[in-house]
Amino acid sequence: MVNRFLGQDETRAMIHNHLSNESSTQRQHNSRKQVLRMYNAQDHLTDRSSMDKICSLPIRKYHYKHECPICLDELGSNPSILRSLPCACVHIFHQECIQKSLESSPRCPTCQAWVRKPQGKSPSGTMRITIIPDKCSGYSEDTIVIQYQINSGFQKSYHPNPDVLHSGKNATAYVPNNDDGKKLLKRLKYAFEHGLTFTVGTSMTTGLHNQCTWASIHHKTSLTGGTEKHGYPDVSYFLNCNEELDVLGVPPADDIHGRIDLIR
Repeated sequence: MVNRFLGQDETRAMIHNHLSNESSTQRQHNSRKQVLRMYNAQDHLTDRSSMDKICSLPIRKYHYKHECPICLDELGSNPSILRSLPCACVHIFHQECIQKSLESSPRCPTCQAWVRKPQGKSPSGTMRITIIPDKCSGYSEDTIVIQYQINSGFQKSYHPNPDVLHSGKNATAYVPNNDDGKKLLKRLKYAFEHGLTFTVGTSMTTGLHNQCTWASIHHKTSLTGGTEKHGYPDVSYFLNCNEELDVLGVPPADDIHGRIDLIR
């Protein structure tokens, strides 16, 4: 209640202070309910440390007339321009060839073994994780909400049109707050932090170029509606999404260090 003996200016000041304190308290309460992850787009898809490790590997014995598996030219007699990989196959590559190959894929081009951590082509952005009491259709638990905010910006060298402006993107996805959902969330967080969730290209819905679009990891963007509406119920979702993450080289949830603590 406002004291009727206060002057008008004092009354305004008291109300302003009350609202400011209330807003501050509410902001602090909200901040305890969410987890925020940030991703900064890499300038190059192969980081310097990975290439340094590859360059430090000893070269196996080879015949100079053997072919590089990538360019199919002879390896040559200069071992300083040749590289091998830390995998089971015994192939030798030209350094320039294998470096270009690893920029597009973290796998050995011959045996497909993972030789570095996966790195995607997502622009910079944030991943905000909260819990709401609403249910995903077919589940009794409350729901984990994932809010992505990707900034507009200029395309990197590995995007379709380097130095050309690309659009931003806001997207919201939902996962049931059960054991399967929590494990999937850990893998989705890893994927986001390694640039695997989004990419830049042509939008399949609008046909526009230079758009920030989903990459290859399916997300449920609706609590209901089934598969036709990209929502629940979908009995195959966890299996399919985890298989997509496997293909991208995202580790199993139990192998990912760190916890995601959410407070309702």
